[in-house]
Amino acid sequence: MANPLAHDPIGPLRTALAGRYEIGREIGQGAFATVYLAKDAKHERQVALKVLHADSTSETGEQRFVREIRLLARLQHPNILPLHDSGHVDAIMYYLMPYISGETLRAKINREPRQWTALHYAAFAGQLEMAAYLVERGADLDARSTNGSTPLMMAVYEGKEA
Repeated sequence: MANPLAHDPIGPLRTALAGRYEIGREIGQGAFATVYLAKDAKHERQVALKVLHADSTSETGEQRFVREIRLLARLQHPNILPLHDSGHVDAIMYYLMPYISGETLRAKINREPRQWTALHYAAFAGQLEMAAYLVERGADLDARSTNGSTPLMMAVYEGKEA
């Protein structure tokens, strides 16, 4: 009989976090990480689990991920979701943050095009204020967006990693 974890890239993480977090389905994926919906057993809440893609040939992604975790741990802002927990199991690095269900700003704009101008300006103003906050605290902002999300929003939405 085949091992059920053989094709599960985060199998060791599932095993190590069992009892604390029940890792569910994938809800987003970017160039460097995948986000899973998980259940925090202790607090009976849904959380987003961001897992760095393993690349044994490069430390760049790992260093960037550690900087992201350290920065998130220091931030307190109404537009930035807080860090709940982080760690690593074997070579798998991860962190947890609140899970927010709902649609992305882009989906809302596409669904309600007449509201686009007001939504766009409100989001842009909030992002500028948030970007200033992040830069003041040492963030190196990378405003590229490859998945259609709003690049400066540090949140996890259903189907998107922002």
